[in-house]
This record gives sequence, C-alpha cells and structure tokens, in this order.
Amino acid sequence: MKISKGLMLAAVVLFVLNLTACGSKYSDVEEAMNGQATAMKNYIDAMEKAENAEDVAASINGFTSEMKELIPQLKEVMAKYPELSDEQAPPEELQVVSEEMRIQSEKLQGAMMKAMQYMQDPGVQKAIQDQGRIMMELAVE
Repeated sequence: MKISKGLMLAAVVLFVLNLTACGSKYSDVEEAMNGQATAMKNYIDAMEKAENAEDVAASINGFTSEMKELIPQLKEVMAKYPELSDEQAPPEELQVVSEEMRIQSEKLQGAMMKAMQYMQDPGVQKAIQDQGRIMMELAVE
C-alpha cells in the first residue's frame, strides 16, 4: 500500500533522527527531527478530527506539504551523518526519546487506518499518490 510505505518511511526517518538528538554536535539533526515530529503530530491530529473523505484528503495533503518543505533538510542531515542509519539501539541517554517515537509510530498507524476507509474516494487516492511521490524523495539521493 502506498500510504503505508510513505508514512512508514517518514516514521523510520524520524526514528533515525531521534536517535541522534543529543548534544550540540547534532543540533542540526535535532532541528530536523523537531520539524518532522511536528509534521507527524499535525497529521495525526488532523486525521483524528477527520469526519469525511474531504477531511482525510486535506490531512494527507497537509502532511505532504509539511514534509515537502522538510525533505531538503532531512536529506542533508542523513547525508551528513550516514553512520546514524546503522544505529541498532539508541544510546542510554536517548531511551526516553525512543519511547516517545514508539508511541508516535503507533498513533501514526492508527491515522493510516482511518484513511483506509476512504480509499475509494478520488481525492483521497490523489492525496495518497502525491504523498507517496513526495516521500520517495527521501529515499532518492
């Protein structure tokens, strides 16, 4: 499913960024992480309030728009710190952040499920396609 791949990619990127959000060495990573966390929270909140297909499409489009703005910054920090993508477990000082990421990921899955009930709507389909295209920019170097 395109919606799952795009949103899960966002969650993975946020998780990697969360693993690096300590100390001044990673201040740029922390800034990017905070931007993406805000985008995810906005998306989750909008999806929780969505009452129809139009609301769902607007929620998806809003998240896509926020992510489109963040992608250059996210790609920059991922390129600057390639070693962070190899991190198996967060350092002890990031355990709290990792737990918060786990919680946000669960909420994100719930938001994705709400979109599923409107998958036949042309506006939702277009929003999901647009989102998938934008989120793939994170994977392309």
